Amino acid sequence: YKDLDLLHLEITGLRDTQIMNKKLQMETIRVYK
Repeated sequence: YKDLDLLHLEITGLRDTQIMNKKLQMETIRVYK
């Protein structure tokens, strides 16, 4: 069960990282336009 919790945390972290990267990309695009 502990491993499942860790796996879930990693998946959630990956999703959050992807969302942050998308936001950063949008901010960068806005700055360069």
